[in-house]
Amino acid sequence: MGPCLSSSPRSQNTNGNNQDDLQDYVEAIRRTQYLDWRQHIQDEDERQAILQVQRNPPVPILDDLFLSGATSLLNQQRLKSLGITHILNVAGRQATNLEGNQSNDFIYKTIGAADRKDYAMLELHLEECRSFIDSCREMGGKCLVHCQAGANRSGVVVAAEMMLRTQKPVLEVVYHCRKQRGTTFLCNETFIIELVKLAKTHSLLGPKPGEHGCIVATKVSR
Repeated sequence: MGPCLSSSPRSQNTNGNNQDDLQDYVEAIRRTQYLDWRQHIQDEDERQAILQVQRNPPVPILDDLFLSGATSLLNQQRLKSLGITHILNVAGRQATNLEGNQSNDFIYKTIGAADRKDYAMLELHLEECRSFIDSCREMGGKCLVHCQAGANRSGVVVAAEMMLRTQKPVLEVVYHCRKQRGTTFLCNETFIIELVKLAKTHSLLGPKPGEHGCIVATKVSR
């Protein structure tokens, strides 16, 4: 059994969701128009404030969890100003070469994951990533998760962490992350499928797209 299933799930209630039904959730995430935060935010001042956050990573996903690409680590003073104490690199040497010299001010962990369509990111690395994040929380710190671009490898990790910790439905979690990081957040289809399956395991699919209470108000076309 892979680490995706290692955290104790809530009682199963899949509401009749079969494998085909999961595709609605996958498509709602894969096609960025369905979870485009700009469709929900009409006030121009609020839009500009959100864009300013996106343009100045690391971006907060939770109070103690941040996301960025590797080059954001070059500004160590900003990291310190955000209260970041731990740095999780999930792109291995590919990102290490971009992040600059490591500092004694932070606790680092590096995982050499790949951003490929056939790579099982959560199955291989979620347990290890969550363990590092948990150790950060136990110390009262804040963790930055990054890969090279801060979109897929680190993106699916922070989405999974937020979903499991807050128990929010998967589509609401991805919407929040895209609002913070931008619409390019999480486009690797294998990672999306893994996240949706993880949500099903923990009864966190939420209403299907087009159903009452779903953040995606319309049915997904296939």
